[in-house]
Parts: sequence; C-alpha cells; structure tokens
Amino acid sequence: MNLHVRDLAKIGGLLAAAFVLKLPALGLPNVEPFTLVFFFIGHRYGCFWGAAVGALAEFLYTTLNPYGPALPPVAVAQVIGMALAGGAGGLAARIDPWRTFSRPSRWGLAVHALVVTAVYDVLTNVAMFWTLGNMWAWLVAGVPFSALHIATNCLLFAFAFPALQKIVPGRVGNEHLYAKNTI
Repeated sequence: MNLHVRDLAKIGGLLAAAFVLKLPALGLPNVEPFTLVFFFIGHRYGCFWGAAVGALAEFLYTTLNPYGPALPPVAVAQVIGMALAGGAGGLAARIDPWRTFSRPSRWGLAVHALVVTAVYDVLTNVAMFWTLGNMWAWLVAGVPFSALHIATNCLLFAFAFPALQKIVPGRVGNEHLYAKNTI
C-alpha cells in the first residue's frame, strides 16, 4: 500500500486541480470534478488509495465548504459516497466489462459515471431524509439535481478521463506497487 513520492505528488496535483476546478462551479449545484478525480485515482493507484483519498478530500471539502459545513449525516453520506467512487475506480481497473480502459470508450466511461454518481446521490438524499424527514419529498426534489449531477459527470468521465490517462502516466490499479524499477 506504500506509494512512491512521485505517485503521492501526482495524487496531490490531481486533488489540487479538482479543488481549483470546483471553485468556478461553486454556484452550480452538483457540478464537480471530484467524482472523476477520485475514480481516476482509484483506477491508477488501486481501490485503497482511491477510497482513502476520496474520503479524506470529501471530508475536507464538506466541512470547509465556503457555504458552510453539511449536516453531519449528509457529510457522512458524502464521505462514504466519494470513498465508494474512488474504490469503484480501482475495481473498474481490475474488472472492466466494457473494455473501457484498454480502448477508451466514451460510452463505457459514461456508464461508470452514471452508476457511481447515482449511488452517491441516493446516499446523500437518504441522509437528507434521515436528517429532516419526508423521504419522498427529498427524493423528488433531488431528481433535477441528480440529473444534472449525473449528466455532468457522464460528460466529465467521457471526455476528461482519456485526457487524464495521457496527462498522468502510470499503470492500472496496484500493478505499479510490484514493479521492480519504480524510481
């Protein structure tokens, strides 16, 4: 589970880019690059690192949000959702039914985004219900926000993931941990 300094620097750079890209979109609810970045980190460095970085970064974002911290159950759901997104990237690197990553398929990447984002949105909407009550009202009210979230993440995954693969060289999953010459 150890990463080399070079890999940690790449992860830090990806996180910094995600936070910087989120700033212009703060006024747009559910438009965010975090899901893509955590998924990509999981894909590049394995489930553990994708989940760990996703959980830690989302915890920092949700508690230090310029609009104020999320309600505690919602914050927990957000952290779990982004940890799952990072872990899903690691799983997708190992089990790739659409051959998405060997030959980048925009449709396959969009399906990954749809599933990961839908899970995140369901978790956060259920947390809102648990906190404030009236589940059906929260689920119905959340549909337009979830639709926007899913649509933007599908576009980000389809177009930005292949670009990230070119920008951030490396092996898939945990393979780099076992390479002999990793300096």
